Amino acid sequence: MCKIIDVSKWNYPVDWDAVVKAGVTGVIVRAGSGVTEDDRMKYFTNEVIKRGLDLGFYWFVYIHSGRTIAANCIKFEQTIRPYKDKIGLGVWCDLEYDTEEKLSRYDTNTLTRISRSTLIANFCKMMNFYGYKCGYYANRDYLLNHLLHSKLKDFPLWYARYTSKEDEYTKSATLWQYTNSGKIGGKNFDMSKRVDTGSLYPGIGLVAALNAIGIPSSFEHRKEIARANGIDGYTGTAEQNTELMVLLAKGKLKHE
Repeated sequence: MCKIIDVSKWNYPVDWDAVVKAGVTGVIVRAGSGVTEDDRMKYFTNEVIKRGLDLGFYWFVYIHSGRTIAANCIKFEQTIRPYKDKIGLGVWCDLEYDTEEKLSRYDTNTLTRISRSTLIANFCKMMNFYGYKCGYYANRDYLLNHLLHSKLKDFPLWYARYTSKEDEYTKSATLWQYTNSGKIGGKNFDMSKRVDTGSLYPGIGLVAALNAIGIPSSFEHRKEIARANGIDGYTGTAEQNTELMVLLAKGKLKHE
């Protein structure tokens, strides 16, 4: 099982040796919030890369006092751009209760289920336009009572529900944050795992998917895999990788 933690400035300092020893395979770093980069983002990101762990980013959305979704996205993209080719766990939009609390404090606007869903969809579309695979983070209450999940079905879901029991959302999510009390180095961390649903791994690249199941992911090995699956002249294009991902998701990928 892929063991993924997420970190923000509130987790500093992190015992990275303990993280690796605990079997963590990936880390999703909070890059910032609103229009501000987190002051520990670069430190966390460099540690993740140095230790060969899969990398993802999330952005805590604030839209009060003129902070538009576009302004959030622009700052997010500028912040993570230097690491674009290192991202294997996708990028994520995190719009939560705190967003709305601050909005009501500073502005007279209120959000509806439709407007929340539209904000998230627009965030994801804009990040996709920038060339990232973007999804959104939500817990069960937020999905049931604050969003229209049907309006967001085209985007990967990082689902937060602290239980071992599956529900209708765990079965369709890309990532499942299943606890907020995973012990590493004497500290509690949010922990997630990837949910393999038989579909493509939304927001997850071919290299990260191969690494996750223990298959060598170097270009030369991917070229051999492509040839074994009837794809000649492999150059790593999106179309070729998608074809391989489809086979992988169906359990039909030849890789020996």
